[in-house]
Amino acid sequence: MKKNLKYIMILIIAFLGLGWGSFVLNFGNEYAGYNENVNKGNKAYSKEIYIDAIDYYENALQSKKTDSQVWIKLSDSYYHLGQSDQFLSTMEKAIDALPNHQELYVKLANYYIAIEDYESLYKILYSANDVKDRKEIDSMIEKYRDNYTTIDQVYTNVGTWHDGYMVVQSGENYGLVNANGKLQLDTIYQNIGSFDSELKVVPVQLEDKWFYVTIEGYKKLVGDHEYTYLGTFNDGYAPASYKDKYGWIDNSFKDYKFEYDYTTMFIGNVAAVKKGDKWALINKKFKLLTDFIYDEVKLDENGSIGNGEAIFVKQNNVYSLVDNKGKKISKEVFEDVRAFQGDQYAAVKKNGKWGFISTKGKKVIDYQYADAHSFCNGVAGVSNGTSWGAISQDKKVILDYNFQDIRAMSSNGVLVVKLGEQWQCIKIYSYLIDES
Repeated sequence: MKKNLKYIMILIIAFLGLGWGSFVLNFGNEYAGYNENVNKGNKAYSKEIYIDAIDYYENALQSKKTDSQVWIKLSDSYYHLGQSDQFLSTMEKAIDALPNHQELYVKLANYYIAIEDYESLYKILYSANDVKDRKEIDSMIEKYRDNYTTIDQVYTNVGTWHDGYMVVQSGENYGLVNANGKLQLDTIYQNIGSFDSELKVVPVQLEDKWFYVTIEGYKKLVGDHEYTYLGTFNDGYAPASYKDKYGWIDNSFKDYKFEYDYTTMFIGNVAAVKKGDKWALINKKFKLLTDFIYDEVKLDENGSIGNGEAIFVKQNNVYSLVDNKGKKISKEVFEDVRAFQGDQYAAVKKNGKWGFISTKGKKVIDYQYADAHSFCNGVAGVSNGTSWGAISQDKKVILDYNFQDIRAMSSNGVLVVKLGEQWQCIKIYSYLIDES
């Protein structure tokens, strides 16, 4: 029995030896085959016989995918043959196989720079999360940080974004652009308001008549008598003017409280109303939240009080911050202010300089700018006194001081800037990709 066990052990060892030897032999053959294919590929590449180089490099990569230079020469071979799609797909496969190799990202980035595809450039640079030594990648990000592309028409004036659209002015007429910066409603109207995403209508004035149109420009809501002003619907009501008095209407054109000298749209549960030279706050039940004690309630370019939770009011020549019941949020007072855009930081002026505060009234960015606009979708325009740039809420510079003014950014990364005397929409690739 012991003798049999001895023979069995000898046989097992023999088989293992044969198996290991076979493995070593196969590995050696495979390695030799890999080297042979790479060498032949390099020789064909040096002679510009790219169709052969492609075959050799692809054969080599069947057995070993960890040599970045083989991937680069394979992709270059496709590029030299004018096969851009194959070049791109090969580089993408290379990055999938070697996600921590900086030279692959740089190679693809340089291609996008050459064809001026800066959106793809930033996508590939910002995807290099696994690269440890990324000095060259970071240098490229910084070098092309300000890169943008302009979009379509220029305008004489602009509003701010509301429900994905923005009012624009061309000459004496007005229209609407969408969040991609494309003209949605042609600039044919005498006046226009903001889009309401609930009813999906826009107030317009055409041929001296006010009514509501769809976002495609089709007439949708028309009152029974002629209003001298129709505002934007929000939370079920829209401000309106009839017979020299302001109030509100609902979507059936029922009138509410036409007894004021001015009214704003409701934001949440609150709107602003004016009688004579004084302002007050009012709720959706049309009950006054404050007396007429304010010299001004700060409105944005769309005639809105801001976010409805933090509202700037003016008394005794200074601005303070109150909540939707008129109660002071902070003891701080300011020389000038811009209305809040949602829960983003608001621009405020103190001691001749502009900085930013939160909706709680806390200073979040120091008073250092000659002028500023409130943040919208994470970006704000700021001025150094001679020109305008843009910053993010974490204080990063988005655009250097190269513009005459900068307004709000849309949710799709479209920023409104002033170049000379005209306004234009631009798309900032670095910021858009970074935020996504």
